[in-house]
Amino acid sequence: MMMFLFSWLAFAQYSPTWDDAELMDMLETKIDAMIQVDRNRTIIIANKIVTILPLFNPRSRGYYILESLYDYIDLRVAQTKPDTTIMIEVTSPAVDPSTMQEETTMMEDDTAMMDTSMDDDEADQIINISGKNLEFSMDEIIVQQWDVVTINFESTQGTHDRVVDEFDAATEVVQPGTPTSVTFVADTIGEFEYYCSVGSHREGGMVGNLIVQ
Repeated sequence: MMMFLFSWLAFAQYSPTWDDAELMDMLETKIDAMIQVDRNRTIIIANKIVTILPLFNPRSRGYYILESLYDYIDLRVAQTKPDTTIMIEVTSPAVDPSTMQEETTMMEDDTAMMDTSMDDDEADQIINISGKNLEFSMDEIIVQQWDVVTINFESTQGTHDRVVDEFDAATEVVQPGTPTSVTFVADTIGEFEYYCSVGSHREGGMVGNLIVQ
């Protein structure tokens, strides 16, 4: 389902005639169908949305769609009776221990399946880059749209960080021997400058180019 969401978000990005309302109608229809068959998996999807949402730029369309979808799932779950075979509320009274064990195992299996999908997403791009006085070790990075990108950054000389404003992706300011990292979703196609925000390093030429294809 998470791959389904990313696919439709990508489709919307490329289709100027596919507006937010139409996309939400499509996703809500899928959720309505799923919640009738497997309410628990729908709840797991909502939890995964909460997990990946911070990876998106809050100003992006992808963030808006995922946040709206989470709100819709939350509403539909509240409106739908709990599945009679798999318990969701841990406070339910008079639960038979053997039944509870079976239900817990089923929930763990569902979560494991979803976690495997997310692990694949998180492995899209892992980029190791370093900085020294007024230059990065890489002046250009190329990724694909919707890649989950992790930047591992360290300074080999002086105090530096690495920032991409458009994706709210900024590492900590570090000195040699203190590596740092930041993860984000490259949800917008284009070319974006990354730079060091320390002092006048950016103005001095400590910049690079992030290309999202």
